[in-house]
Amino acid sequence: MLQKFKIHLYVYLASIEILIHMSAATLCVGLGCNFQLCLFGVILFFFIIECILPDKKKSITPVLILSSLYSVAIVALYVAGNRISPFYPLSLTETGTLAVVIVIFVLLLIITSMLFLIRYMVHEEEKLTKKAEYDALTGIPNRFFMMDEIQKLFIENGQKDYYLAMIDIDNFKNINDTYGHNTGDDALKILAKTIILQAQKHGFKYCRWGGEEFLLLGKCSSGEIPKDTLEELRSAISSNCVRTSRESFRYTVTIGAGKYTSGQSAKEWLDFVDKQLYKGKRSGKNQVVCS
Repeated sequence: MLQKFKIHLYVYLASIEILIHMSAATLCVGLGCNFQLCLFGVILFFFIIECILPDKKKSITPVLILSSLYSVAIVALYVAGNRISPFYPLSLTETGTLAVVIVIFVLLLIITSMLFLIRYMVHEEEKLTKKAEYDALTGIPNRFFMMDEIQKLFIENGQKDYYLAMIDIDNFKNINDTYGHNTGDDALKILAKTIILQAQKHGFKYCRWGGEEFLLLGKCSSGEIPKDTLEELRSAISSNCVRTSRESFRYTVTIGAGKYTSGQSAKEWLDFVDKQLYKGKRSGKNQVVCS
């Protein structure tokens, strides 16, 4: 917090120093040298810096005060410059050269400020997108991301070559009740990491669908669901060990998968996969059921 305060303080002190120097320069060599134009660029810079500086409790008041002060100074300089002769008048060539340099400097300041603002806005948009499409606990995509991926397939009419697989942790409520919700969260994180590793090998997409359920979207091999891939994933998950302060334990998952069938909507496809999952749950769990 102290460091953030210092950053703002340095910016405000620098702005006062710029105001004093530009005003003095304008009075010394006259309006023709364009030193007063620097104040226009700095006003824009104030607002952009205020957006970029990392402070959750930002206040626009200091910027408004400084901008008002700069605006008053600009008007005062134009009034004074038209009534008072420069203290150190320059030749026409020197004045013209300095005026061009200052104009270029102000333009560069404005362009740089706008680039900073655009970069900041892109960065913020990426952060918002990540929050909207990624699960906060596991760090992997969420159901909104996956629904977009599924909808893209339907738009491109390419869903017929794909399968969906729903993964559900067996007896997850018992894990939470026995070891606590923090340990349950650890189990979810470990499962997510296992899915990521398997996805790197087999190329399917994945997300946390909700609760203890995860959804995979993959391409069929030779027109069929790659059951061996799903079995490999199920086995890898069951070999994971979750450690607590008291003991360690392993858990299993049930996987229900379904290839897209002609005429299905996205909802019907997901419903079918969900039924496959619960078919596996009812017939013993810790297995892959696909069709």
